[in-house]
Amino acid sequence: MNNQQSLELMLEFQKIIKIINKEISYNRGSKYYFSIEQILIHNSPQELYNILKYCSPTYCVLYNDSKYDNILCLLDSYVNKIYRYYDSMLFSEQKNFDKYVSFSKGDKPGERSYRQEDLEMDLHNISNTIKLLNEAINLWYDVYQNKKIVAEFSDGEIQEFRIKEGELAHLFGLIWSSLKNNDQLKKMGIVIPDRELNPDEKYEILLKITELYDKGNILQYEEERLKKLFNESYIYKVASIDHNFSYNGKDKALLPYPKVNARTKAFIDYRPLDRLSLLLDFRQGVKIIKNDPNDVKNTILLSKNNLSDSFNWTGIVSTFDFDKNNNCMRSLLINSPDEYEKYMEKLSEVDNNSNPLAKASITTKIVLDSSVPTTGTPSGNGGNQGNNGSPPGSNGGFGESSGGQNYSGDGSNLSSNIRIFTEEEQLSFIYEVLDSFNNVNLGDIIDYYQSLINKFDKRK
Repeated sequence: MNNQQSLELMLEFQKIIKIINKEISYNRGSKYYFSIEQILIHNSPQELYNILKYCSPTYCVLYNDSKYDNILCLLDSYVNKIYRYYDSMLFSEQKNFDKYVSFSKGDKPGERSYRQEDLEMDLHNISNTIKLLNEAINLWYDVYQNKKIVAEFSDGEIQEFRIKEGELAHLFGLIWSSLKNNDQLKKMGIVIPDRELNPDEKYEILLKITELYDKGNILQYEEERLKKLFNESYIYKVASIDHNFSYNGKDKALLPYPKVNARTKAFIDYRPLDRLSLLLDFRQGVKIIKNDPNDVKNTILLSKNNLSDSFNWTGIVSTFDFDKNNNCMRSLLINSPDEYEKYMEKLSEVDNNSNPLAKASITTKIVLDSSVPTTGTPSGNGGNQGNNGSPPGSNGGFGESSGGQNYSGDGSNLSSNIRIFTEEEQLSFIYEVLDSFNNVNLGDIIDYYQSLINKFDKRK
C-alpha cells in the first residue's frame, strides 16, 4: 500500500468512526451510549463489539464483508489503544485513588502550609490528573450539556436534575477563590476577574486550564517545583514530618491535584442510566454545604462506584432551584459508608412540627432528556445500507449519514433515553444499601423493600 492509499484509508476510517458514533448515539437501546470512546470507559473491547453488532448497521457491514478487513484492523488498533488509555487512567491505580481521597478530605481552602500531597503527586500523576479533568469536561459536554436527568423514585416522586457548566469546577474539586488568588495561574495568562462570574466564563476558564497543559506550561512549572522541593532536603524532611510546615505558599502545587483526580474519576464513573441511586431528600433549611443559605433545599444521590473498596459510595449534592423548579448538581462526595451516616441520621430526626428532616427512596426510572429544541433538518439515508451491500453513503462508499433520526443542527440527539430498573435490580440494590448502611434507619426504603418481597412471594 503506497502513501496515497494509506492516506485515503485513514480518511475513510475517520468517516466510518464518525458514522458509527452517530449510530451509537441515536440507538434506542436500554443503555445510553454516545461514542466508541465513551463505551470503552466502562467496557472491554469485546463488550464494545457486542454492542456495535446490536446498534451499528455500519459495523455489521464491515464485520460481514472481508473486503473491509483493512478497516477492521484499524478499528481494532484504535479500540485497544483507547481501552488501555482509560484503563490505566481510571482503574489501574486504586491505592492512589484511596490516598488522593484521604488527602482531599484534609485539604482546607486557603491553607498556606506545606502539604504532604504536594510531594506525593509526581509528574506522571499530575499529567494524568489534567487528562482526567479534560475527559470529565468532555463527558459533560457530550452527555449532560443542555440535558436534564428526570428521576422517578420508589415513593412515587419525580425530580429533575441538571449539571450546569457553572458548577463543574466545584464538582471537579476546584475552588474559585483559590483559582482567583493563584499567582502562578496569573503568570500563565489566566486572570480571573474579582467579581461573580457567569456560567459561560467559568466553563471557559476550565478549558483554559486544560489548554495550559496542552501547551506544556503546567508540567514545566510542576517539574521545576518538584526539583526544587526535593533538592532542598531540609524543607523536604521537615515537611514530611510536620504537614503544617509553613512556607508562605511558595512552591505550592498549581492545583489541588489529589482532589481533582479523585472527583473527576468519580464523575466519569457516575452512570445514572446504568446504576440505581439512593436519594436522601432533605427538608428545606437542612445544610449539606457549609456556606449554604438558611433556606436551602438539598438532596444527595448516592450510588456505588467501581473505584475503591473503601470509599465505594459516590454522593452528588444538589440544591433545589425554586425559580426553575429543578435540582442543580453542585458538589461531589466520595466517602465510606460510615462517613455518610451524619447525613442519614437526619432520617430519624424531626423538626419542631415533628416533620422528618429527611426521607429516603431509590430510583426506579431514569430519563435523560434534551432541553434544546430541534433546529436542524434530517438528511441522508438514516443509516440504511448503500448500494451493493455497502455501508451508508453514496457510490457504495462511506459518506456522511445522519437522517432518519431526530437530529439537531449541532448534531446532538434530542430524543429521551429511558431506563426502567426491574424489580430484581431494585431488590439487589436495596440489599447493597442495607449491607452498607446497616446502622441507619432507612424507614420508607424498608417498607418498599418489603413490598417487593411480598410481590415475589405471591408469584411463587
